[in-house]
Amino acid sequence: MTDENPFGKTWGEWTAEWWKWSLSLPKDQNPITDSTGENASYNQGGPVWFLAGTFGGLAERTCEIPAEKAIFFPISCNETSFAECPNFKTEAELRAFAKADIDQVKTIMATVDGQRLPDPDLRRLESPPFELDLPERSVVGAPPGKTKSKSDGYWVFLKPLPVGRHEIHFFSSCRIGTQWIEAWFHLTVR
Repeated sequence: MTDENPFGKTWGEWTAEWWKWSLSLPKDQNPITDSTGENASYNQGGPVWFLAGTFGGLAERTCEIPAEKAIFFPISCNETSFAECPNFKTEAELRAFAKADIDQVKTIMATVDGQRLPDPDLRRLESPPFELDLPERSVVGAPPGKTKSKSDGYWVFLKPLPVGRHEIHFFSSCRIGTQWIEAWFHLTVR
């Protein structure tokens, strides 16, 4: 998608919406920790459908997406909040922490139906500061409640896919250590 303000929000604002969606769900319902795709539809609404990556390693998921929904997902991303890092006192500290992790990414790629997306479609985005409302049993292990957050990462925004079956694949790896993320989505658009 080339629109700089899809559906009335900047790409950076959409990253904040993705984090609010993904981190609002407790661990047992969270699409990030889901190994099958059964949690993919929780709290989905509006014109954009979110797909979740992993905290590391491989995920293969099967899910259905309503027709006419744009699709937004991270290839590699990092988020931090005052709840997760209580020693941080400023938004600048949150930003620097989120950015430092993503600065280590060396490889990113994504395909849709076997066709590799061109590098300009894989955008590095920083979110504006945003408020999270973390649930009990949060996937980030922070206490429940409201907190301020920032994020950085590489993202893809797709126009709605035609009705039928589709496959989305993405991969990222870091310069340091062995951290990598790979996800396969077997989608049915109805």
